[in-house]
Amino acid sequence: MRKFINSMSSALVLATMLQGCVSPSNGNVDRSEQLNLETQERVLLASNNTVGLIEFYQNQLKDAESEHYRIKLAEVYLKKHDPESALFVLTPLTDNLPSSAESTLVAAKAHMDLGQFEVALGMLENAYEQSPVNGEVANLLGVVYAETGQFKQARTMFEVARTHFYSDLKIKNNLALLDILEGNYAAALERISSVATEPSLDKQTRANLLLVMAKMANNNWSCKSLMTRLQKTKNEHLSGIKNSDLKLVTAKCQ
Repeated sequence: MRKFINSMSSALVLATMLQGCVSPSNGNVDRSEQLNLETQERVLLASNNTVGLIEFYQNQLKDAESEHYRIKLAEVYLKKHDPESALFVLTPLTDNLPSSAESTLVAAKAHMDLGQFEVALGMLENAYEQSPVNGEVANLLGVVYAETGQFKQARTMFEVARTHFYSDLKIKNNLALLDILEGNYAAALERISSVATEPSLDKQTRANLLLVMAKMANNNWSCKSLMTRLQKTKNEHLSGIKNSDLKLVTAKCQ
């Protein structure tokens, strides 16, 4: 024979348990909605759906103001090469001083895209004061210093970024650019050659490599050493050098 609940308190306990199974608390509902939003965002990011991401972030901002989503939306606009829209979205954050280091950083990127380096410099210096261990901020400060002809300060900031473990490939590329601007092509070649094996070697780094090779060949010194090094690099199947690159330098060294 089954044992039935023989007290009112036990019955109440069971009713409460059953209710908990059927109707989750508000906290659980909120958590479920948050997980759903995070899943939607991950799918859009994974598919590189910038139009979908813009709509997604705009919808979140329609529901409630959020610095997090404003910054995310601005970053998507930057990715779409629309710095003006990025700055517009960030205005409520950057006008409300003191603004966060994160929003200031994204705004500075937009100003850099617009060629407004003096404005970007002030913003990045502000962000660096707030977050001195942020390698990306230090690297961008170096870029702006270089753009404004302040090479010594630029080199210092690139080294600072490196100490905070910012992308070694980007830092070496930027330092190589400084070497090129200062006419030290051998140092630039040394830096870029050290990252030529990277599978993520970007177009800018390869362009810098070509520029260095052409400059060294035009100067007509160390051509033999340069050709030996390039041929060795090509033989090792490094991604930074192609047959067309070798032909270019060969022609210039003759």
